[in-house]
Amino acid sequence: MIILFLLVPISLEASSKTFYECNDPKIKNFEITKSNPIKVKFFGNEIIGKASKHDTGQKTYEWGTVYLKQKVQIRYFYIIEENRLVVLQIDLTDKELDTIIKQSKADNTGVALEKTKAEIFYAKYKMNDKIKRLGESKCKEK
Repeated sequence: MIILFLLVPISLEASSKTFYECNDPKIKNFEITKSNPIKVKFFGNEIIGKASKHDTGQKTYEWGTVYLKQKVQIRYFYIIEENRLVVLQIDLTDKELDTIIKQSKADNTGVALEKTKAEIFYAKYKMNDKIKRLGESKCKEK
């Protein structure tokens, strides 16, 4: 069964930081700064993320990391009401990797880069193109 998500931006009020602690030892704690753009501090790096409301009604924060040598994107979805972090992986083609690299060099804010990573992920997700579920963890606010 294929589940398609309709992404709708969620408006955010004032800028604030929320710290999360996960019960899976492989997943480090992370921090979300609710600002414009949304920033996620994860594994020591600050990444641009986004807030979304899916057609299932789930509100999430999501962000992606790309590993060049492995040619993969890891996508993280923090489901707000469930306090759950879901981790998915897609393989990247050389063309997709090149697009991401070019975007990262041209984008000084990270917003366009996050949009590009999300577009590549959702194109593969909609086609059910070898999406690997790496796991999930319960995470709570600290």
